[in-house]
Amino acid sequence: MLVVELRDELRKTLENYSVHAPDSAYSSYWSKWVNRYDFKNSRENLRDIYGDYFTPVRWIPENRMMRLFVAIEIFLTNFFSSPKFFVKSILKPSYWRLRRISRKQGRFMNYANIIALSGFNLICSKLKPINQTICIIGDGATNYASLCLSSNNQFEKIVSINLPEVHFVETEMLIRGGVEEGQICVLRDLESLENFFSSNQRLGILAAQNANILKGFDVDIFVNVSSMQEMTHEAISTYFNLIKDAKSVFYCCNRNEKVLPDGSINKFNKYPWGTSDFMLYEDCPWMKKTVNLTRPFIRRQEPHIHALASYRE
Repeated sequence: MLVVELRDELRKTLENYSVHAPDSAYSSYWSKWVNRYDFKNSRENLRDIYGDYFTPVRWIPENRMMRLFVAIEIFLTNFFSSPKFFVKSILKPSYWRLRRISRKQGRFMNYANIIALSGFNLICSKLKPINQTICIIGDGATNYASLCLSSNNQFEKIVSINLPEVHFVETEMLIRGGVEEGQICVLRDLESLENFFSSNQRLGILAAQNANILKGFDVDIFVNVSSMQEMTHEAISTYFNLIKDAKSVFYCCNRNEKVLPDGSINKFNKYPWGTSDFMLYEDCPWMKKTVNLTRPFIRRQEPHIHALASYRE
């Protein structure tokens, strides 16, 4: 799909949904955020949206001295936030692939990238995927999609599920990152989903409101990092039903507990895990703290748990 056609398809998808619809997929958290920015103009104000909407990033400035200063700052903050996992990350080819993509996007590799890399490398180490299908629920800043697209033969098909507003931002980042023309398509219905799985396209973009059309399709791995904690209970149940139906493996990393603006509470141990076989269930070791060169110098993260749950027979 050409870039212009892709943007048009995303715009049509966005216009079909509303935060006020009775069957809205927007939690109170996301209802608050999507009303804050004009996501349709992400090309013009991408830095404003991305800088606040996702984990704050350091864009590469035009001034040469400033670029050097920020590069040193980013390196130091990445290292001291978690020396062990930062070093582990830079020793992997995936780090340098994501670094090249980030530079094309005009941003530095901040600690959010290291978090994504640590989770991605864990998945690949534990599951050793070859030509598999992965579904990323609520990708953060295209990190997982970019890593999967740039992998050699680990993931043949990638499905990215998110709110349409977020897809506007993420797709712009993917385009800037150099994704090949025609590799992305918008999944609107069962027909487009079937066409995607029978085509050479690698990345399918699926609106959260349409997530159920994925039922019945073979998906090997599902991933969610730091966004299930911000969903409605109904949405969480929908995704778990898809995972169980596909008999997949699910990597999940979210806060132990999060209170949403409407007072509802999401707890990690209360997700509908069912009879899963946990290959991993522990406090996430790389989500402990972030170090900054400005006050507060050390910011303790709220407790996060990550799990690798298998529903394979």
